[in-house]
Amino acid sequence: MASFGELLWDLFPEGPKLGGAPANLAFHAQKLGAEALLITEVGRDELGERALFRLEEAGVKVLCAKKSQAPTGRVLVSMRNGEPSYEIASPAAWDEIQVSEEDKAAVLRADVLCFGTLAARAPTSRATLDALLSLAGSRTAPWSFLDLNLRAPYDDRTTIEFCLARARALKMNEAELEQLGRVFETSTPLDFLQSRFTPAFICVTRGPRGATLYDSEGALEVDAFPSRGNHPVGAGDAFSAGLVVALARGQDRKTALSIAAERAARVAELPGAMPHF
Repeated sequence: MASFGELLWDLFPEGPKLGGAPANLAFHAQKLGAEALLITEVGRDELGERALFRLEEAGVKVLCAKKSQAPTGRVLVSMRNGEPSYEIASPAAWDEIQVSEEDKAAVLRADVLCFGTLAARAPTSRATLDALLSLAGSRTAPWSFLDLNLRAPYDDRTTIEFCLARARALKMNEAELEQLGRVFETSTPLDFLQSRFTPAFICVTRGPRGATLYDSEGALEVDAFPSRGNHPVGAGDAFSAGLVVALARGQDRKTALSIAAERAARVAELPGAMPHF
């Protein structure tokens, strides 16, 4: 499994924790027994070195040129009404991911290429993502998996359409689905996505009310697993990892959804997007 995009530090009131949706996804995929790889960029700074060391220590292979003059990514995280709010620093090194032959070879070896909308906010990383997704689209595998991860102000229609048009499968939370309705000016965003972009499946997570997967077989729901914590940062990325890994292994939809929901619940019990348990 290959994941493309941001590796950064989430700055919580209690201190920094390693994060970034693609990095979180790769971390949890590795913990689930997959061979996970992250294509990213960090700055020439101490935070960048720490980030690479921590992720590789967890077993995730990282392809990173370390050529950017921009600083390693940072996100200020605060909680509002029990939900995380994010202030994303710009510029950041992960805006400057440059394509390499090693990246291309890694993508062609992978069975899934995962990405999010945030990594497409800047021209350099967007062009690299486009090149790698073109490889993914040129053969039966890897298939491309988009976890929307909409973050204002980097949630414009152009960026969203760029990503949706290149994804074979989609995952989003219900707030993001509603936001897509506003972006595309439709009261039926799910129907719109299925007809306009024809993904193999769309998965919508609903927090404590579980998740639903929509594909040609219809809609399949799974209940949320009980969670004893209140740390939602990274839980959605853990869900994506569980879903992608299970489906790539050929497991059925219901099993894959259950694995994803359980992983998300466990992550929500502990602080930080990459807890060890």
